[in-house]
Amino acid sequence: MRQTTTTPDVVLIPATGSQPLAGQPANGAAARGLFAEYQERKAENTRRRHDNTLALFARCLGDPQPHGAGIPGAPSGQALASDPAAWAGLTWGLVALFVRWLLAVGYAIGTVNGQLSTVKAYALLAYIRGA
Repeated sequence: MRQTTTTPDVVLIPATGSQPLAGQPANGAAARGLFAEYQERKAENTRRRHDNTLALFARCLGDPQPHGAGIPGAPSGQALASDPAAWAGLTWGLVALFVRWLLAVGYAIGTVNGQLSTVKAYALLAYIRGA
């Protein structure tokens, strides 16, 4: 039995053996506009909140240590919102660091949880897109 990964919007079924599944070309076509289509399904206020969260995440990635990651050339929030390649190399440890950074700069737990949810959603989209 193949293991299936399910999200609210997408079902991924890994190919087995050397034969790709018939739907793989369709998956590739659907993935090309994934970020834009995801954003189009959101209300304007939600898109604005996502943009603000991804800008904060980018700021954390570039913020010098001890609180931020201090990554030179960290992606911008705009890149994180639109370019799956901007997510390449970002790990769960950087997401955990983002949570600690938000708490260190004074964000409330409820706000942090909402921002974490946004980062996870975009990281999943980037993963689906192959980044």
